Amino acid sequence: MAEHDLTARMAQHMDCHLVFPLLEFLQQRRLYPNEEILEAKLRLLRGTNMVDYAMDIQKELHGTDDQVLADMVERRAEVVSRLKALDEAIAPVVSLLQNQEGFQQVRDPLAYPPDHGVVSLSFEFQMLIDLDLNILIVSVYLPSRLGDDMCRIAPDQIEILYQYSKFQFDCGNYSEAAVYLDQYRALCTNSEKSLSALWGKLAAEILMQNWDVALEELHRLKETIDSKNFASPLNQIQDRIWLMHWSIFILFNHQNGKNTIIDLFFQDRYLNAMQTMAPHLLRYLAAAFILNKRRDLLNDLLKVIQQEQNSYNDPIIEFLHCLYVRYDFDGARQKLIECEQVILNDPFLGKLNEERNFITVPFRDRFIENGRLIIFGSYCRIHQRIHIGSSSQDDLVDEITCRMPCSLDRFRIMCLCRSWRAFLVAELPPPPQQLPLLLRPSAGGPTFSCLLSGDEETSALHSVRVPEFLRAARFIGSWEGGWVFMAEHRSWGHVLYNLRSGRRVWIPEVVLSPRQAGGGIGFEPVILLAATISGSPEADPCFGAAIVHRWDKAYERREICLWRLGMDRATPPILPVPAFEKLFELQDVIFYHGSFHFLAGSWNLLQCLPLIRADGEVEAPLSLPRHGASGRYLVESRGRLLMVVRSKTSTDFKVYQMSVSEAGVNTWDVLTELEGRMLFIGIGCSRCYEAASFPGFHEGVFFLDDACSLRLFKIRDSSMVFRSLENGRFCSGSVGRCFPPPQAASTYSPPIWVLP
Repeated sequence: MAEHDLTARMAQHMDCHLVFPLLEFLQQRRLYPNEEILEAKLRLLRGTNMVDYAMDIQKELHGTDDQVLADMVERRAEVVSRLKALDEAIAPVVSLLQNQEGFQQVRDPLAYPPDHGVVSLSFEFQMLIDLDLNILIVSVYLPSRLGDDMCRIAPDQIEILYQYSKFQFDCGNYSEAAVYLDQYRALCTNSEKSLSALWGKLAAEILMQNWDVALEELHRLKETIDSKNFASPLNQIQDRIWLMHWSIFILFNHQNGKNTIIDLFFQDRYLNAMQTMAPHLLRYLAAAFILNKRRDLLNDLLKVIQQEQNSYNDPIIEFLHCLYVRYDFDGARQKLIECEQVILNDPFLGKLNEERNFITVPFRDRFIENGRLIIFGSYCRIHQRIHIGSSSQDDLVDEITCRMPCSLDRFRIMCLCRSWRAFLVAELPPPPQQLPLLLRPSAGGPTFSCLLSGDEETSALHSVRVPEFLRAARFIGSWEGGWVFMAEHRSWGHVLYNLRSGRRVWIPEVVLSPRQAGGGIGFEPVILLAATISGSPEADPCFGAAIVHRWDKAYERREICLWRLGMDRATPPILPVPAFEKLFELQDVIFYHGSFHFLAGSWNLLQCLPLIRADGEVEAPLSLPRHGASGRYLVESRGRLLMVVRSKTSTDFKVYQMSVSEAGVNTWDVLTELEGRMLFIGIGCSRCYEAASFPGFHEGVFFLDDACSLRLFKIRDSSMVFRSLENGRFCSGSVGRCFPPPQAASTYSPPIWVLP
């Protein structure tokens, strides 16, 4: 949509160096033929000293034209010669400026009286001060700290400093130009030259993308323009117009720039200047309103839009006009579609953001999202009800459901009425990828906290009806698809239950055990502390693994058992030789790369590969790695095994990634960055998700209050309670309590994640 491109208008009020980023953007978007962009660059370069850049474009555009290239080579020699001459002329000034004490004395002579012992001001300079005249440096003599000679700075040398700064700027050396322009402004007493230096400093900071410094220079330049006495009011208006154009670079890149542009453009003097000479800037003012959802000055903006309707118009302006002036919601939706293309082709609004191999257009996404919200909010303020029947209102229903990524919210809205249900069943696209729900037991029954219904700072509670036996069950793990492991009667009645379908898969509560007397095989009851499975329960074969405790053991001793789903008994408990029992404190279990991995004490990882023998029994040989480190949670991420270590106070988390050497030795490498991971950690239910798949969410570690879930005394004693207060999110060294606190403590189970 080249018809809405403002580059030609914007370039009229910018320094030629500031136009290059705009042309680079247009060249990347291929909005114009490449030859036209190169020709425009070449014309701009003729007014600069960037001869090498011009020669490269000339060769790309016209090939090797000997005459043109010869002229450019001659021009390059002139630039180099001029630069050398300026270097020699500026050397005394540079040596003084590098001396901080001397520079401060020139900059603020009153701070160094004659008896200071550092410098002695000349008589002429003292006379100017005594007469209380405007300070003008006639001549300043400073004793050199580097030698016995005296350094002298005269007015012509200060002027050379200005010429040198401008020459460096024209050569594209913006960093050095910014430094010397700043120092020139401190020494210069000529208001016109000082203002010119201020413009150059602002341009240099913009081109170096130092947005914080550029914003300070912008405010300083604005104060100078507003307070300066111009020879003609037209000149002051032109300077304000230039300032407004240059500010677009800063205000759409600075964190709080969108609010600043609204406050600047709505000042009477700047608003009048914009309406007089640059009505096309209304695009950026309107975009700032929509991006920030500002309403305090909306009526004033609408008045300006109506006044300038014949002077300038584009889809962004028409979107607001359709919505707030004509109340044409269908027209507003159509204009919003056109706005997307305008934003993509605008150098300021359509900038790309590349992060972790993802390329996004932040302003486009935010503009479209806010625009749809504004349409919906305006419609709801005018109408008392939404009736399914017209296409426009069907779009509004779609707007409602698209903002409900949680599948439970979508199910509830389908229960409102038959017409809504019929429309949603036929038209509603499938829900996006889901995040785990926090199933938190409490005295009145379990509650479900959903991050997608709220946000990563504050989750929302779902009231879900559950069977009566779930109101006192102890949860010990979970699996994708709404499956949860639980003990219906706290320490017995173990079952794998699907919260969605109500299907039950019974888990063996006895293990094979050799009899102590008389030989043979017997059975012993066990208590499951944590459990997981190898895959979907519908798969065959599907194996289960658990950390268990035998009923007959008086002391706490955690062991391993495995079984095949459908069997009524599990393998005999697995435990290393007694010499290592004290080091064998099992903490977590996960199925990773075809085998079960148990996180233990000093041994770190114990690996069990389930096998089916000829007689149908399950065999689970145990392998012990040669080296490791203790931890708390195991989670698979991007094909690698991670370990998350949690402090006792839940205020610090460290993430490690397992590496296996050629000798088979396991080592843990610290991950200093989560790199876009969202880690949901819990015993037997840890999972990793990509933050990029969930708009509005960021990387972090989401954790549960499950510190006592493996403690046998908690399970056996019905009077003991399970706390559920330490649930939250850890990110960038801080903990956020994104889940609301429970109304009452649970007496039967710790919390778990319900996996989607």
